[in-house]
Amino acid sequence: MIDVAFYNILSETTEITDLVGSNIFPQFCENPVPLYLVYAEISHDRRKNADYSPGKHSSMFQVDIYGEEISAVSELAEVVITELDGLANSDHGHNIQRFEIDAERSNYETSTKRFRKSLDFILFFD
Repeated sequence: MIDVAFYNILSETTEITDLVGSNIFPQFCENPVPLYLVYAEISHDRRKNADYSPGKHSSMFQVDIYGEEISAVSELAEVVITELDGLANSDHGHNIQRFEIDAERSNYETSTKRFRKSLDFILFFD
């Protein structure tokens, strides 16, 4: 599954784990820590070729980075973008041709009392 590959890439990228450690979670974080990353697949396109054979897939993932300090959140967001944008990877059961950053948003969440950066990535894969 592409979400497992996405997690493996995040958790095996030293530049990311140097900042966030093992605080990488699918969907949500039950026990928030000072800095953490949450990811979710938010769409998956299953295109067909003209002859109706399977075509390339694309998925959009949202990566949310939460933290108590805006500087730490911004630094981690820049590292995630730098490490993933343009990446190709076939180490985890999918031939990912390209990661592409699509959008970035920032806000402060009063309910969690944390700063948040949301990053949308498109993955193109077989």
